[in-house]
Amino acid sequence: MEYTWFIVTIVFIIGELLIPGLVVIWFGAAGFCTMIFSYFNSNQNQQIYFFIVLSALFLGLVRKTAKKYLRTKENEKLERIVGKKVIIKGIDSRGNYEVYIDGKHWIGKSDENLKAGDECTIKGIEGIKLILEKTEK
Repeated sequence: MEYTWFIVTIVFIIGELLIPGLVVIWFGAAGFCTMIFSYFNSNQNQQIYFFIVLSALFLGLVRKTAKKYLRTKENEKLERIVGKKVIIKGIDSRGNYEVYIDGKHWIGKSDENLKAGDECTIKGIEGIKLILEKTEK
């Protein structure tokens, strides 16, 4: 049965590599621990219960902390663009402003009436949209 847990571990680790974002790594870690456990306990039902309990434990304890850490890093990246100046490249069919910053296309919104070519300052981020304010010249 040890080989089965080895395969389970490898499958979940490969799954995590293909789908990044701390989605299935917990099951890979639980599979690895269960593989070691299976050397000492040959009861398959106990091994399965051990795997389920460890998976839930890893998922519950570690994922929350890891996501908090990753979210903080992402917020830092986003917050560094606040205060930067951008040029309105266009306006989409829904009235959102299209801007280009740091090599990426963004959608912006503003309380002001802007047009293509206007220079704006990024005042904040709301969801996935930049909050824009026209720069006074």
